[in-house]
Amino acid sequence: MSPAEVEALALLAEECGEVVQIIGKSLRHGLDNYHPDYPDAGDNAHLLAKELGDVQAAIAIVQRLGIVDWRDVNAAMHDKLARVTTYLHCAEVKAAVVAVVVPIRTVSESNVRQHWAARQTRVGKQRDAVSLCWRAEMHARGRTAEERAPWLAWRDNGGVVVRLVRVAPRALDDDNLCGGAPKAVRDQVAVELGLPIAKPRPGQRHLVADDRDPRITWTYGQERGDYAVRITVEQRNG
Repeated sequence: MSPAEVEALALLAEECGEVVQIIGKSLRHGLDNYHPDYPDAGDNAHLLAKELGDVQAAIAIVQRLGIVDWRDVNAAMHDKLARVTTYLHCAEVKAAVVAVVVPIRTVSESNVRQHWAARQTRVGKQRDAVSLCWRAEMHARGRTAEERAPWLAWRDNGGVVVRLVRVAPRALDDDNLCGGAPKAVRDQVAVELGLPIAKPRPGQRHLVADDRDPRITWTYGQERGDYAVRITVEQRNG
């Protein structure tokens, strides 16, 4: 490693240690507690925010030096949000992110050569699977509307970020990933999010929602594994 890389990683380790320290104090004394000798420094919640900001600054330096790619960091964050809900116990924490895994196989739509009827059947099955898994997950989240559908409040207060992660033994090119592979999934998620619905056409089986709604930001990712699509929904910051 270069001297710059060593210094940047040392700074990140130092700042992470300070976050751990203030978390320990908060757990012992409470977030609203403050040091009696330094009351002007703020309470533990304020100090935690400051230390988290310092960590973000250290992460930015690490990224700017090219030690890690910010896209990998961002993807890992969303993937963690999807996985961690399984192990959370507190309803308030669990409500901070919605995660649904749909066991379906998605392919590059632009490279598939098949009769339109076969394609329509495949897309319909994908959308049915998304709807079934989505509604099962929402039912398991709780009894109230706020517990089952927290995104309704997020959607109308700052917007939401939806991430679709394609899981498959082989990866696709980025243009195929964003341009077609999860299109059926995106279409059904847009419906489940309660976005404006277009007037159905005669013989149309599935509803069509406005997935270009500015309240929704769509992001994509992929990883290797057994075929599935992982969907996460969280409140958009800012």
